[in-house]
Amino acid sequence: MAACNLFLGILSFLFAVVMLILDVEPFSSWFYCFAWWSYILVMDSIVFSRTGSSLLLSRTGEFLFLLPLSVVIWALFEAFNLQLKNWYYVNVIEITALRWAGYSISFATVLPGIFETAEFLESTRWLKTWKVKPVSFSAAVHTIIMLAGAASLALCMAYPRTCFPLVWCGFFLLFEPVNYRCGAPSLFKDWERGSLRKPLLLMAAGLLCGMLWEFWNYWAATKWIYTVPFFDRFKIFEMTAPGFLGFIPFALECYAIAWLYSLQWIKLPSIPIGPLSGICPQ
Repeated sequence: MAACNLFLGILSFLFAVVMLILDVEPFSSWFYCFAWWSYILVMDSIVFSRTGSSLLLSRTGEFLFLLPLSVVIWALFEAFNLQLKNWYYVNVIEITALRWAGYSISFATVLPGIFETAEFLESTRWLKTWKVKPVSFSAAVHTIIMLAGAASLALCMAYPRTCFPLVWCGFFLLFEPVNYRCGAPSLFKDWERGSLRKPLLLMAAGLLCGMLWEFWNYWAATKWIYTVPFFDRFKIFEMTAPGFLGFIPFALECYAIAWLYSLQWIKLPSIPIGPLSGICPQ
């Protein structure tokens, strides 16, 4: 099955590229969707072949859990963007039902893309034996971090022109201490055990996915364009060069929000532990 998915992912991506070059619809407008779902199929197959476990093939419940949650998470950032006005969409489909279907299919790739990439990186030996000095997080420190997260989100809404970058770290600072105190998997707990491997894998996955997001978006007919203050002249694809740094903490936010959401629906003792020790809630 993994080999089939790998072949299907590669074939669908190559077909979409050819159709994009020939300017054939719906591939021109929906190229981003075709590229990302092909990528997810390929990465899931590779992860399964390397570890014997993957989101789509062996932890399907986790995969299905992530799809609507991914839509909700990115819709949350879209809501913040109504005030920030850091990006807008062009050449969107005029038919309302198709347009919203396109949004949903696109937004649903965010969490699977990041977590599949993180699990692939985890399957390598990168940082496997690296340890750091353990750090203790007291209740007072948790409170300070949560207040910093809340302040970050408030500031970016109150002063969007200057504080807009804070949206890419505010949710992590706000929710990660909650996960820790509720007993959910927490990156702070990893740090207390002397390991920063999981957060670093997530950050690397966020940056890699960010590069792919911007690369595939650049060639699509229907796409987003950034209007980030101060840096508009320094662009790589449609993204301002410094803007790529935002994808690094964004992956941590996705992890924290996913686990916070999962606390409402599951009993923690029954959580299956995957390759990243519970990176994808079920």
